[in-house]
Amino acid sequence: MSLQQQGQILAALIWLAILLGPPLLLALLTPMFYVDGATRAPHSMPVKADNRATLLVLFISFCVWVLLLKFLYFPAIGFDTGFLSINGFSQYSYTDLSTLKTLGTMTLDWIARNPVSAIALLAFIPLLGAAVLLVARAQGRAASTPSTPQTHWR
Repeated sequence: MSLQQQGQILAALIWLAILLGPPLLLALLTPMFYVDGATRAPHSMPVKADNRATLLVLFISFCVWVLLLKFLYFPAIGFDTGFLSINGFSQYSYTDLSTLKTLGTMTLDWIARNPVSAIALLAFIPLLGAAVLLVARAQGRAASTPSTPQTHWR
């Protein structure tokens, strides 16, 4: 395998990590937090986790992540977002390391130009992910809590 082929594979893997990394991380952590919330409650009932929920979280988080990249982050950086369209996806070469270098340089320049807004925008993603994980944990706790018996007065 030549050095050029290794560079192309590396560039494709980096693009894959940029596009799928945060949604995949959220989709893997969400069921873990759900089960953690379900097993931490005293006198908890057994709960079942459904893998379709994980796929739904992956799909929704991927769509939100691509929309954030396309309409918020890449325009703020000044990077072209044409490759995130359906037509551009099939025509764009994801094996170019110089494009990734340009993206990195533009990102660092953006952070240096607008540090306050850059930090605020970059902090939005972990905060949104933490909110999703806290909701998953609360849903797990609620699912495992036994229901209180209802008394009917006659």
